[in-house]
Parts: sequence; C-alpha cells; structure tokens
Amino acid sequence: MTWSWQQSQRLTVGYSWIALLYVCLLLYVLTARQGSIAALFRWSPLGRLGTLAYGVYLSHMFVLWATYGFLYAYWPRVFDLRSFGLSLPVLLVTLILCQASWAYFEKPLVRFGHRTQYEFQERAPGSPTINLNPEKTVARQ
Repeated sequence: MTWSWQQSQRLTVGYSWIALLYVCLLLYVLTARQGSIAALFRWSPLGRLGTLAYGVYLSHMFVLWATYGFLYAYWPRVFDLRSFGLSLPVLLVTLILCQASWAYFEKPLVRFGHRTQYEFQERAPGSPTINLNPEKTVARQ
C-alpha cells in the first residue's frame, strides 16, 4: 500500500480534530466547577500520575523491553492473553520505579533548585541590552 497526498491530508485533519477535542475537554475541565467529567479530571490519583508522567514516559519502554526480553526473549508485543497479562505487572513496576525516582531523585533536585538563588555576572561595558519591561527603565552610568 502506498501513501497518497489525500490519505496523508485525511490523517493530518484527523489528528487536528483529536487535538481540538482535547482543547475543548481541557477548557471544560478548567472552567466547570461542577459535573462528573470535571470531578473525574480533578481526581487526585490522576494528579499523582501527572507528577510521575515524565518519568513514566522515559522509563516505560525500558521496563517493557527488559521484562519481555527476560521472560520471552523477544521484542514486546501482545499476541495472546498471556503476553497481554504481562502488561499489568510491567505497568506496576514502571509506576513503582517512577515513584522511587520522584521521591529520592527528582523531588530533592526540584527542592534544591527552588532554594538556590542564582547570581549573574555584571555585563561588560558596551554589551547589548534587551529591555523586557520598558516601563521600568534604569539609567545606566
């Protein structure tokens, strides 16, 4: 099967509709205080998963490959109930690994970053200046 320009355009438009759906859902959840959908998206385990999301993104394939490679000696793929059943333990191991990474590595680094005060060097005379706040101009001597 070859891809035509029309097929790629339909695919792109389809992704645009999905993105628009997510934007509408996000706007609804942020503006509606009542309702079951808003309550579902404010559920605290989802917020916790959001804290771990980047770590899950970075580590899930490693855990998946390591598990399938160790147990089955092939690439991760779901082709029967047994291989599908392995997905739940892999998910749990990934979440536990990411929780430990957050608690013992990432969170202390974030706290350290928030405590740190950064000092910048003085500008060399004659170096270009970018004024991001024109209301508060400071006369240079």
